[in-house]
Order: sequence, then structure tokens, then C-alpha cells
Amino acid sequence: FTYERDDFGSGFDTITVEITEGKETVTVDVTFGQEADGGDEADDLGLDVEFNLTATDDAPAGSATISVAPVAATPINIVFAMDESGSFSQEFGQQVEAVGEALTALQAQFADSSTPVTIQLVTFDSSAITYGPFDLQDEGDIEIALSAILAAFNGGGTSWASALTAADSFFDTQADFYESLTEETGEVFGDPVNFLYLITDGQPNSGDPYPIALANLLTNHTVIIETFGIGSGFNPTLLEQSYTIDGVTYPFDSDGSSTLVTLNDEETGTGNNLVPALLDSAIFGAELESFQMSLQADGQ
Repeated sequence: FTYERDDFGSGFDTITVEITEGKETVTVDVTFGQEADGGDEADDLGLDVEFNLTATDDAPAGSATISVAPVAATPINIVFAMDESGSFSQEFGQQVEAVGEALTALQAQFADSSTPVTIQLVTFDSSAITYGPFDLQDEGDIEIALSAILAAFNGGGTSWASALTAADSFFDTQADFYESLTEETGEVFGDPVNFLYLITDGQPNSGDPYPIALANLLTNHTVIIETFGIGSGFNPTLLEQSYTIDGVTYPFDSDGSSTLVTLNDEETGTGNNLVPALLDSAIFGAELESFQMSLQADGQ
């Protein structure tokens, strides 16, 4: 007799065996388990299913034990690039305040999460200044940095290239950090998710090589870029364009649509809608859409 397992691969089967000798017939039910390797998908998810053929101190015979092992954490890296050109002199504080409120909301969202979230703050005019990196939950350090940014307002020109280059350097540093951490501790991390939030109220300086900087950034890293144009008269054309460098096309704003926002304006009565605009973006709006679990036993 040769037993061939069913296609479903895992579970319990019972075979009834009759043994007849003369006038005596003995019937025996033989129950056994069959288990199949879940393959790469199960390994990636850290899933393991064991069938207990005999009773143990922890489980009766015929039971199944499902275990979930820790899986690789996916780091999140976020850059907030804030325009501090001269045209922002009256509104710069409102921009920094909006970023601070958005970070507070993000801290609450990830308060009980094991996901490592790292923040880099960048201000740019004719050049860029970086603050950080900071662990998202380091509220004190982030508050100190925001205060320092307010105190250091410069008011030069507008170089998007400097902001993009600063983000590129930060993502490089983070990639090296997690690679080194894996070598030192053996902890494995998933591919990072990188975000760049660029806030500006004007057009770049003439000759600013931002298309080259954009191409370098998107060649080196996978980045979700969300752009925010300040002021009702802002022209988002350059932020919504794609740029072709050496035959490769690079979109500036990842979804091709820059978000136009206003800051507090006492004359017009408009409020600071940069905060809700930030909170409506991808990382802030993340939520569990659905969860489903199924257990297959005996092919059912």
C-alpha cells in the first residue's frame, strides 16, 4: 500500500485498516499528520505551523500550534525641508510651527510602534542647513532643533538643489547605519521607506541645478516626495513636472500634484492650513484597511 498525500500538503489524515485472519477481523484507525514547508513566503512572514500527533504537557494530540516569529523591521526615514528664503521672512515661524505640530501628531501615531522612524530637518535658501537626525520620539531634541531653526533664519535665495542634496545625503547615512547595525547585532531590517516633504513659497534661483540633484536622489534611493507650495499665487508648475536626465525620467512630486497651502494671514482671515495638508499626506494617513486570517485543516 502506498499513501500519497493530498495537494493541500498539511493537516491530518486517517486511514482505516482492516486485518482479517480466518474468522477474526480487526479494524484499526491510523491517524497521522502531514506537514509541508511554507516556502519563502512563510519564512518572510515568520510563520510556523506544527501538528501535535501525540499529547504533550502543553497541547493535546491532534492539535495544531501556530507561531509567529519577529520579522524584519522596516525603517522609516523622513526629511522635512523648509524654505527660509528672504520672501519667507514674515511667515517662516508659521511654517516651522506647522512642522512641529505635524511631528507631534506623528509621535502619537507611532508611540507604541516598534517601527524605527528617523527625522531630519532641513532649512534651505541659497544653501542648506541640516538638523538631526533624530529619533521620532526624541521630543526634547526635536523641540530644541525647531527653536534653533527659528533663531537661525537667514533669508537668502532659493535653491531646491541644496534641499534635495541634503535629503540624498541623509538617506545615504541611514542606509549605512542600518547596514552597520545588522553587521554588529545580526538584526535584519527591511528596505527603508523614505519620505521627503519639501515646503517652498517661491521658484528656484536661475540656474539652480535641481533637476540634476533630483535625478541623483531618485537614482540612489526610492523616495516618496510630497511638495507644498505656500501662498495663493504660488505657481506649482516646476514641482509638478518630470525631468529627463540621460534618458531617464524623474518626477519631482511623486504623484505629480503639489499641494497649495496658505499660512495665517490676518488681512484675508485665512488660517494655517499647512498642518492639515501635512496630516493628510501618506505617512500620517496610514491605517489598517483590513485584516484577515485563515487556518486550513484537513484540506478545509
